[in-house]
Amino acid sequence: MTLRVYLFGPLQVTWQGQPLPALRRPRLQALWAYLLLLHRHRPALRDQLAFSFWPDNPEDEARAHLRRHLYLLRRWLPPAPDGGWFIAQTEEVRLNAQAELWVDVWAFEDGLTQGEAELKAAVELASADLLPDLSESWLVLERERLRRSYARALARLVMFSQARGDWPATIQWAQRLVLHDPLNEEAHRLLIALYYASGNRPAALRQFEACRRLLREELGVEPMPDTVALRDLILRTESLTESWFASPHLIGLDRPLLTPTLNAGRVIAPEGQRTTDDGRRTAVPFVGREAEMQRLLGAWRQAVLRSGNLILVGGEAGVGKTRLLHELAAHVRRSGAPVLWGHCYAFERALPYQPAVEIFQALLPQLALSHLPPLWLAAAAHLIPELRQRRPDLPELAPPRSEQEQSQLAEGLCRCLLGLSYQQPLLVLLEDLHWATESTLTWLHVLARHIHAAPILVVGSYRQEEVGLGHPLRDLIRVLRREGGNAPLLLQPLAGDTVQALVEALSGLSEAAVGPARTLYAESEGNPFFLLELIRHLEETGQLVQRGGRWAGPWIEAIQAGEKPALSLPDSVREAISARLDRLSENARVLLSCAAVAGREFDLAVVRTALDWKEERVLRALEELLERGLVHEQNGPQRRDHAFSHHLVQETVYAGLPRAWREALHRWVGEAMLARYGEAAAGELAYHFERGGARERALTYLKCAGDQAATRYANAEALDYYGRALTLLEARGDDAPSRPLRFDLLTARVGVWELLGRREAQRADLEALQALAQALNDPHRQAQVYARWADFYEEISDHAASARAAQNALMFFQRVGDRRGEAQSLHDLGLAAYRQGDYRAARDTYEQALTLWQEIDDRRGKALTLNHLGNLLRQIGEYATAQAYHEEALALCQALADRIGQAESLRSLGALYLFMGRTTLAQTYYEEGLALCRAIGYRRGEAAHISGLAFAALFQGDYAAALAHQRQASSLYEAVGDQEGWIWLLIGQGLLAWHMGDQARAGQCWEQARGQARQLGLRRLETWAMDYLGNLMREQGDYAAARHTLEEVHHLAWHTGDRRLAASSLHHLGQLAWDEGNPVAAASCWREAAQVRAALGLTALAQASQARLAEALARLHTPPSEEARQVAQAVWAAWQADLPYSEEEDEVRQGVLALAGAFACLGEAQRAQDCQAQARRLSQSRARHIAEGVTSSGGCPAPGAQETDVRL
Repeated sequence: MTLRVYLFGPLQVTWQGQPLPALRRPRLQALWAYLLLLHRHRPALRDQLAFSFWPDNPEDEARAHLRRHLYLLRRWLPPAPDGGWFIAQTEEVRLNAQAELWVDVWAFEDGLTQGEAELKAAVELASADLLPDLSESWLVLERERLRRSYARALARLVMFSQARGDWPATIQWAQRLVLHDPLNEEAHRLLIALYYASGNRPAALRQFEACRRLLREELGVEPMPDTVALRDLILRTESLTESWFASPHLIGLDRPLLTPTLNAGRVIAPEGQRTTDDGRRTAVPFVGREAEMQRLLGAWRQAVLRSGNLILVGGEAGVGKTRLLHELAAHVRRSGAPVLWGHCYAFERALPYQPAVEIFQALLPQLALSHLPPLWLAAAAHLIPELRQRRPDLPELAPPRSEQEQSQLAEGLCRCLLGLSYQQPLLVLLEDLHWATESTLTWLHVLARHIHAAPILVVGSYRQEEVGLGHPLRDLIRVLRREGGNAPLLLQPLAGDTVQALVEALSGLSEAAVGPARTLYAESEGNPFFLLELIRHLEETGQLVQRGGRWAGPWIEAIQAGEKPALSLPDSVREAISARLDRLSENARVLLSCAAVAGREFDLAVVRTALDWKEERVLRALEELLERGLVHEQNGPQRRDHAFSHHLVQETVYAGLPRAWREALHRWVGEAMLARYGEAAAGELAYHFERGGARERALTYLKCAGDQAATRYANAEALDYYGRALTLLEARGDDAPSRPLRFDLLTARVGVWELLGRREAQRADLEALQALAQALNDPHRQAQVYARWADFYEEISDHAASARAAQNALMFFQRVGDRRGEAQSLHDLGLAAYRQGDYRAARDTYEQALTLWQEIDDRRGKALTLNHLGNLLRQIGEYATAQAYHEEALALCQALADRIGQAESLRSLGALYLFMGRTTLAQTYYEEGLALCRAIGYRRGEAAHISGLAFAALFQGDYAAALAHQRQASSLYEAVGDQEGWIWLLIGQGLLAWHMGDQARAGQCWEQARGQARQLGLRRLETWAMDYLGNLMREQGDYAAARHTLEEVHHLAWHTGDRRLAASSLHHLGQLAWDEGNPVAAASCWREAAQVRAALGLTALAQASQARLAEALARLHTPPSEEARQVAQAVWAAWQADLPYSEEEDEVRQGVLALAGAFACLGEAQRAQDCQAQARRLSQSRARHIAEGVTSSGGCPAPGAQETDVRL
């Protein structure tokens, strides 16, 4: 007897004239097809088969999977007379050459090389695609190869019929060729010519219009000139030449065949299959989603043209979101593009970046061979360790030090995915986004910002009823709607007429389907899953059967008799599922229960280990579940090789488990997962042990899972794990053994609160930590708590308290011999002293910290302290050393991939060059740092860099740009609560108001800055604000107040070592003495200010002081002294070569006027006039900048950008 195998269309096998039961497992179908198609004449090596079907599993596991699948395949096939249809040996598997086996693909290919009659028979065999339900990559290539062979066969039949002059047959074969390859314009052109030559001119013109419409809709192009010329020829009713009937084999059949979206609403879904009474399978039509499908296909066409998109698809459970995504995937796969799937899971699978992990695991071969930038690939390797094994050259990403670095990883993952899409357009499908973790949503936010110029389409589904007002997915929905006008695609239940069309197609009853359709619609309310579950239940209970392709049975008969038969499960599909579960064998029910505890997707090996069953018992029970359609096989993430057919099945099974049995299963599954995965599955282990009542083990893995989530920047998940662990500890009571673990959990959670800026929660946990450390009487833990308090007080700008905490931490760290803690405490003490303006103490402690960092070889700590020490040296005028420190810190951070540290070093370099008057170079560093801050989501750094750009623009005279930057920085500083940065911004706003001539507003800004700095103990900022206020008082004629203020500034500046500020106060004191009529005192002040400024390298400001000194000297004596002439000529010579535009533009302009006065006293009238002209040009330039600033912004900013009294 012959076994007949049909591979065109869904797999069918007949034996002795009867179809075999459907082989429901896709992997088994693919394995059988692989042997038949690729190994017809040669054996397949076992290792090759195992790797091809289970590439992500270890070799021993892959071979075990192969062994089990060969066993199941042999059980499904009928006994072969000659010892089996295939022979499985130790190292290879081959088809049995003695067995009588007929395969439609073999017959098709044999017929291609024969005559017309055999060719016709071959074409009839291949009227459907090869195994359209399966999506293995090797099968996609085979399917494409056979489609091309089929097209060539049709072309040959056109040629045979045309040679005989059989026009009807020729047109028929040409029509089939067009239907097979609708985007082949040459085939359309041939059919148009054949219609016209046969005398059917209207059909020819209709065919042209159909061709044009299709090309426009699918490819966005017009027909080729040859096709248009043929249409024009037909319109003129001219005769056709032989060239229009070129042999069909010249038609472009060697290219991949593109499949259009014809009848997209009726595409057959892979999972939508039903079995008729004769064993043949029919498809469940895809109805009621035509508009939604067209929108997604349109988005795909745009993505192929490098106009990507992210679209969300929402709807209730069972409404058809997954089916819609599968339909889209099937369409895209037919065009040859890859489709990537990612899934989110309920709380037992709340793994950071889980969909990204699945997607990048599927892309592992491409990533390993990719030439993408190493930092991008390193982000992917952070999630997929296998990539680092294949690419050991990739840099190690540094552990995160900031909450903002969560977006750094998301940015790298985004860049990786987009980079791969430029090699080939990608479709990414994400399911169940209502379960998405914070990390996944961060990744999607980043992806949404960058996707629009890439050849990629991302479609994500979510349950609408799960996304309430406070759900984090709503933020992404708002962003998509606001930035791209991209509203979610919301699926509604099927309408009554759509359900009727579906029932008509399934039942074969035509108009008689109205009654059954109404009943099913009333029970399912248009939910497709519920509807199909009800039909399945009717079939399994014998109420509905297939006879001759039509529905029959008691239920149909009752409806046709006018009765209203009650479905056994009228109110709840859960009950329908439960009824199906009741019909399972005991083994199948136990296996399903354990699987439900393991999760929606599960690893069969874990379930088997948990139950401690032998393999054959597991396989027999699994086979029953597969046959019942309750679970299906899959290529799941992280070895999850099986999944429930629908989440409601898993939820129903789980909810029905008795508590004691459910807890035992959780413990068993936890132990099995621990043995198989180890701590890599800490989140799931914690869940199972927690649900299983194993509290001690749950605590261990909750802590481990929290640490893993924090390492991946998944802060919300980390807080959840730490919080659950602390809750378990509280239930145990405050016993002594619990205290160390409670301390570690609180310490870890404090770190997360600090990153998130949640100060009240941070303070509460710190207070609890302090009490615990005292109760434990552990000096090292006490040191850790004090160090955390130092960080807390620094964040809220209470630097005196920060210093006290750091001093206590230092004392305890020294007592226990923790040198790294000692170095960090010294750094914190230096930072507190620097913030309070005590530069000498700050320098000493920074240098002590630096020595310790070097001794213990801690490069990250060294970079941190070098950068802060450079900031201090900048303030006291040691610019060269400061520059060297900043550049060394930057190099260290780059080597460590510390992007936060890089951003801080770039900001410090910008500030340094700003102080040195090199504003263009400062702007370059600020812009580079700003781009880095935005890339990693570092908002505090972003505010600081924008504020720096505002100062740079101000000192370059670009008031409009300065004002715009200040307004951006203002909103950011308020958002992140950086009070010190806010005060610097107030000082800058005062300077801008001063330059624009608004002294009142400038005074308000500086007064507010002084008050806030004094309140926070920030003496450095307070003295800068006072210097500007003192000069303002002088301008306003309040000389006594001005002198008191400026002398206090001068004293504080010399005391702290801030030579730049000391020189500024000296210059202003000189102006004050001049205004008071004391040129001798003025000259003394200006002489000293010029010397200090020159020593600091502040050339423009030094020359301004020298110009004022020249005028004072010229007016002191008659005739003027030689010194006055020398000073004036030196400044004039320098300014003739290059008159600088300084950050103190008023000082330069006043210096030019003073120089004019000096030359007038010296009798050099021409130079005096030249100086006056130069001063006028500076004044005009200033007026122009003021006008531009006012015009572009509507006026100068008020203090705090918004209101005078700013509360932070």
